Amino acid sequence: MKLLGIGATARASVYVYNDTTDIDALADALDATGAFFTL
Repeated sequence: MKLLGIGATARASVYVYNDTTDIDALADALDATGAFFTL
């Protein structure tokens, strides 16, 4: 990542042990992140 000039990364994954609450929390976090970084 240093080569690309990226200071941090995050990864999300979904697997059989996730439920709809986990998916909803991820979707909410992505919406908030998108709103934060809107130009």
